[in-house]
Amino acid sequence: MYAASNAGSLLALLAFPFLPEPSLRMTDQRAIWSIGFAVLGVLLLAGAAMTELSPARQARTLVSQRAATADSTVSWRARFRWLALTAVPSSLLLGVTTHISTDIATVPLLWTVPLALYLLTFVIAFSRRTIIPVRLILWMQIVLVLAVGAIGLRGIGGPWEIRIAIHLAAFAATVLVCHGCLAASRPAPEHLTEFYLWLALGGALGGWFNALLSPLIFNTAIEYPLALVLACLLRPGRWPDSARRLNGFLDVILPALLLLALVKPFGLDAVDWLYVPLHWKLLAGIALIVLGAGLAARRPLRLGLGMAALLFGTILLPDLRDAVHVERNFFGVIRVKEWVRDEGDGTKFHILFHGSTMHGAQSVDPAWRLQPMMYYHPTGPLGQVFARIGGSERTRRVALVGLGVAATACYGHRGEDWTFFEIDPAIERVARTRTWFAYLDDCPLRSRVAIGDARLTLKAQPPRHFNLIVLDAFSSDAIPVHLLTSEALALYLDKLAPGGLILVHISNRHVDLGPVIAKTAETLGLSALLAEDGDAPPLGSGDLKLASNWMVMAGR
Repeated sequence: MYAASNAGSLLALLAFPFLPEPSLRMTDQRAIWSIGFAVLGVLLLAGAAMTELSPARQARTLVSQRAATADSTVSWRARFRWLALTAVPSSLLLGVTTHISTDIATVPLLWTVPLALYLLTFVIAFSRRTIIPVRLILWMQIVLVLAVGAIGLRGIGGPWEIRIAIHLAAFAATVLVCHGCLAASRPAPEHLTEFYLWLALGGALGGWFNALLSPLIFNTAIEYPLALVLACLLRPGRWPDSARRLNGFLDVILPALLLLALVKPFGLDAVDWLYVPLHWKLLAGIALIVLGAGLAARRPLRLGLGMAALLFGTILLPDLRDAVHVERNFFGVIRVKEWVRDEGDGTKFHILFHGSTMHGAQSVDPAWRLQPMMYYHPTGPLGQVFARIGGSERTRRVALVGLGVAATACYGHRGEDWTFFEIDPAIERVARTRTWFAYLDDCPLRSRVAIGDARLTLKAQPPRHFNLIVLDAFSSDAIPVHLLTSEALALYLDKLAPGGLILVHISNRHVDLGPVIAKTAETLGLSALLAEDGDAPPLGSGDLKLASNWMVMAGR
């Protein structure tokens, strides 16, 4: 029955994007959901009342008589294990969803895949027949989680599609192991209600940990690797005992040696795998997986500590290295790093990271301090636009969606009216910290910052008010989709003065947004031009430029 109920949830999840969502308005969906929720509540109450009817009591009596012949006591150790075996997969579901959606796009289609895999593991684990052999599942998990650690090595990851596939496969195998252990530990029938209650409580605790506790406890996104490590510790296998002290010693010393190899200056993660030939990358990754699987396959403690060392050395430690500031809030993880150029005179730069992506930089060299850097460089598409129209009527009133380090402000001129629209107040606080960034305070233009969702704060602005609208909003490497829809572009057009321009920053590692935005612009009667720009040698030791792609839209 539990497998069947999760199969029903899976079918509903997969059907929703194709049946109700395209054919029903949001108001209709909300009304149907509310009615369905009320009907479900009535049915649950009716089911509870029916358990007091005579046939149900007779059935309970029969079950109790059958169970009386065997010892069916449930220990607290079993209860806590049920709790852990559901809380960890629930946390892992949210963690892997955040991991894959942060850098690509925050769209429900991406969220559906991990949730579908999660429900599918319940169907497989609780099915009456064995669908996948247990030994195969255990080997799949250890190989895939080690592959997750391997692709964390700098530059060894490969195309993003392969990395996402590895993360999802490791997630599915790991959750299947946990749910398989749950199915194998089901108690006698009279304790099944308690069993499923602990399962529900564990799932809720896993979600609460990610959504509520982690942002308060950790200043970086650690819950995903932490859940992977805990899942490895929950694997069935051999634990250290007094009879085999050598194995217990190796369970600790081998992960410690791995961590030492990762944190040393010339360790595994110090190798720049970007410049290593592909076949050597594959051999190194396979060697790491085979060696790790051979040493830790039946040792949960060794595997868990080894994964902790691998993930800390390849994911968490590089994020914290050279960081002068790290903080986390509802909108993600913000880091400010100090970077020193190797060549030239060793000029220092402060770089803002949101998630895994750089969002702006400023040189500490006074001669270069007020020049826009990276994607906003004067020789890039944005700089070329301002070289053409800067200081004219077309830049008299400007709306900029997304603050970053506010490098664009230095293209403004005195007397102009510029407003940055930023959803995250922490970004403004970092951008106004003069020890790191000084564009907002030192550029000739005195611009304002409006905190809030740009679609809502822009809607409150007068019609035909802005001569130029610049969209430069990102969450890590992903551009918020709700800012690029036809409804959003229609809003920008309503706020755009006649003859005005709309600039959209579309640089990212994963999705080609140019054709999508061009098609949307065409439906609204706009002309669109894609401006692509590559890296270029710095103009001096205090200069820094990165490739960028921009869309320019105007009325016909």
